[in-house]
Parts: sequence; structure tokens; C-alpha cells
Amino acid sequence: MKIFTFKSPVLRQVSCDVTDVVADKGIIDSMLEIVKFNGVGLSAPQIGENKNIIIINYKNDPTVIINPKITLLEKAKTVSVYEGCLSVPHVYKWVSRPKYVEAEYLDVFGNIQNSVFSDIEASIFLHEYDHLKGILFIDRSFNRNERRSFEGRYKFKVLSKEIYDYN
Repeated sequence: MKIFTFKSPVLRQVSCDVTDVVADKGIIDSMLEIVKFNGVGLSAPQIGENKNIIIINYKNDPTVIINPKITLLEKAKTVSVYEGCLSVPHVYKWVSRPKYVEAEYLDVFGNIQNSVFSDIEASIFLHEYDHLKGILFIDRSFNRNERRSFEGRYKFKVLSKEIYDYN
């Protein structure tokens, strides 16, 4: 399965909710196969599907998260993680994100779940959640000079980190 990279328009679109978990089982299975060997997380837009599906594979224990909704976000405390992304190959940056997040979502069986993510796991969740909103980690991490350099080199528009929040 192909991983779409940063120039792909699919990565800048806002994803839509899954209405039938069973119908999207093939997408989920493909994502699980990819994340088993690559990285700690994956979102459906990264494989060309604008669906609200993410997988967190923290400590090699994959969690399928469908239609996530953030119910609580602790912005006062942050954690900085050296992030990379399968969709932005060979680029790594420190990203500061909220240290604690609670979310409600559907599991692979369509059951409602509530989970708490903290520290690195919160960063992974929020990184993947951003993909569902059309946001890349470089949008949150590049300073003005890095943004200009990247845009000039790749002819790609990096979003300004001041224009959005987690919502």
C-alpha cells in the first residue's frame, strides 16, 4: 500500500467520519499491516483515504481509533517530542504538544471507547489527529526561516502554526 507524501492534496483535506466500521475493515487492516513495520502511528489520509481513522502503535500495541473526538485537552503542560512522519520523509523536528488528552472514539468493533493519552502517547495521538484535519507536523514545528526554505525547495505551502488549534 502506498504512503502519500506531503505534496499529495489528500493530506491537506479534512477527513470525514466513518459511518460503517465493517465497510472500512479493509482500510483498517491495511493500516494495521503498515504500522506493524513502520512508525508508531498512522492515519487514513496517509494511505489516500480521507476517513477519520488513526492507529497508534505505541510500544508495539496497536490501537484502532475511529472518529476521534477530543473531550479534554490539558494545554498548560506540554511535552516536546522529536517527531518524524512517513508522509514527510527524512524530516525530523522537535514538536511541543499538550501532555494530556482524553478522547472518545469507536473501536474496530464500533463500540464507543474513552481513553486517556499522556506524554509521548498524547503526542502520537495528536500528531495523527492533526492528519485528520489536514495538518502536518511541520506546520506546528517550522519557524519562519525553515518554512521559507522548505517552501522554496519543494514548492509546497507550510501552514502557519498560529492559525489553528486542536479542535
